[in-house]
Amino acid sequence: MNTIDLKNPFLFKVRYFVFIVLFVALLCVLFFLGFKVVDWHVAGTLFITVALLSAWILALFFNNYRQIKHRYADLQNQYTGFLNNVPLLMILKDREGRIINTNKTAQVFFGMNAESLTGKQEEDIFSDLQAQYFENNAFVYRKKEEKRGTIEIRTDSKNRERSLRTDRIPLFDPMGNFQGILFVAEDISDDIESNKKVRETAARLEKIIESLQEGVTLSTPEGYFEIYNSKMRSITGYSKDEANRTKDFINLIYPDPNQKMIVQDALESLMKTGRSHETISEIVSKDKQHKLILVSTVLVTFNDKIRFLSTYHDVSELFRIQEQMTLFSRAVEQGASMVLITDNNGFINYSNTKFSEITGYTRDEVMGQKIGFNDVIHAPDSGINVWNEIVENREWHGETESMRKNGDIYWKSTEISPITDQSGRITHFMVIENDITERRKMIQMLKNARDISESANRAKTEFLANMSHELRTPMNSIIGFTNILLKDSNNHFDSKEMMYLERIRDNGIGLLNILSDILEISMVESGKMSARYEHITLNSIISDLITQYNTLAVKKGLKFNTEIPETLKPFRTDPDKFHSIVDNLLSNAVKFTEKGGIDVIVHDDPNSGEPAEIIIKDTGPGIPEEQLESIFKAFEQVDYSKARKYGGTGLGLALANSYAELLNYKLIVDTKLHEGSVFLVRFY
Repeated sequence: MNTIDLKNPFLFKVRYFVFIVLFVALLCVLFFLGFKVVDWHVAGTLFITVALLSAWILALFFNNYRQIKHRYADLQNQYTGFLNNVPLLMILKDREGRIINTNKTAQVFFGMNAESLTGKQEEDIFSDLQAQYFENNAFVYRKKEEKRGTIEIRTDSKNRERSLRTDRIPLFDPMGNFQGILFVAEDISDDIESNKKVRETAARLEKIIESLQEGVTLSTPEGYFEIYNSKMRSITGYSKDEANRTKDFINLIYPDPNQKMIVQDALESLMKTGRSHETISEIVSKDKQHKLILVSTVLVTFNDKIRFLSTYHDVSELFRIQEQMTLFSRAVEQGASMVLITDNNGFINYSNTKFSEITGYTRDEVMGQKIGFNDVIHAPDSGINVWNEIVENREWHGETESMRKNGDIYWKSTEISPITDQSGRITHFMVIENDITERRKMIQMLKNARDISESANRAKTEFLANMSHELRTPMNSIIGFTNILLKDSNNHFDSKEMMYLERIRDNGIGLLNILSDILEISMVESGKMSARYEHITLNSIISDLITQYNTLAVKKGLKFNTEIPETLKPFRTDPDKFHSIVDNLLSNAVKFTEKGGIDVIVHDDPNSGEPAEIIIKDTGPGIPEEQLESIFKAFEQVDYSKARKYGGTGLGLALANSYAELLNYKLIVDTKLHEGSVFLVRFY
């Protein structure tokens, strides 16, 4: 029986009914002919025979019908069970779009039974249909062509939006007439979510690889890079595309044949053994920098394909630091200072060779000892106080008396500094000690010599002060009596005798001035000199002094040039000592300058209008550089010739400098040999 009979039981019954009617009619015709033509006995026998034969044939037909009916029922059950067990949504729709049948998967997905779905259009049942549904559905009904692999969003029975991959297949009868469509859909929401998670995981993995501080590559045995992160670009200077275009990346970054051979041997060993391999080799980056790289490579397999997974770590800086650490270690170990390292409680973890050489203690004897274990402690709590100061201030330096292992006493200078971790927490202390025994002996000798020198200087100062005082009295008498004789109105002396008396008086005055300067120097050095401050006008002092030295300047052909602000305000100083400073500077300028001129310049403070500094500039012979330090010392004078062309005691600049220091002024000299000198007095 053909497929149509299996699918349409009603047609099957009609065919059997027609067959029976025709068979009965044939029996009637045979009976009628047999009765008319032959004997009724023969006709009856023939009828009975034909009837029995017909009954047997009918029995066969009815038995076949029951078998076919049961077979159809079995096939129907199998077909229904198959559709219901398929994990796909299946909906059969007629040519008008009405639902004819649905499988169990579709009913469960939509939460509706077959009766609720059958005979209705999807548009009437589901209100959440989106544009994609209408577009795909209209396409198949309009063009009578299948539409496969489209994605639609549908809401399931739990009110969740699910992604369906749909197929719409048009159905035709044997005559080619369109009968409807079969809608088949697969819920791929979980797959999409899984793919999304896979993509997110891959993206995170890519970010992790990109953020690593090591170069990472995944390459084929032929040298093609599938992974090549940004750190790798930073190390080599080449991008992934540049590396793949070369076809021989190893030769590109390993121009040295020896270095290239190291890498190739490592890869060959890796292919043979499968074990991971590490090598340190030197590469040359794109910008021609030589770098030491630690390369770690493992063999991995993806889909039966071999790959090399490698990490590249630039250890150039590490090697440089290691070299520095080695150098530092040698410097500490071989240095001239004793070096100790303690924990944060002051117990010694390390001592260098110098410590053992100086103290006599071996390293084993020093380890674990408290810092300062060999110090000679004069007060019971002095060691505790030192450690408390170290903990509080984090640094300490000082000098202590210590004892060698053999009992000898020595002095050491100690500097203690903390060693901190990245968070600033103290983990250790570094102690640097130096044997200063000989230096202390030398210092003590220098102190003794200084004390002797100071004592002698004080004695000298006192002697000069006393002598100056004692000499001034008779000198004043000589000058006084000489003045009396010079005022003789009776002309007891002739002109030559009067000249002698004037010389006696002038030399006496000069000697008295020298004694006064010596006395002033002595008083300053002994600390007995003090300043008496009052407000004065600078212009008047300078004018008086220029007038005083103008006669001598005119005789030598010199000219005074002054630059003094007209709005200069009075300022507070000691008039006598300030007058002496300027007097001595002008005196030296006039005395040592043979031609040219002398400039006197005053600068004021722009804020207060008071004098800020005074400059006295001459065009004299200048001062040799090697004698600059001595010009402010008492009784010393620059000697330009063996005959000492210029006289003087050498007290002028010494006295000017002493007064400047007493008044907290600064006396500065700038000079060039054979060009002149500039003396600047700064008042602040």
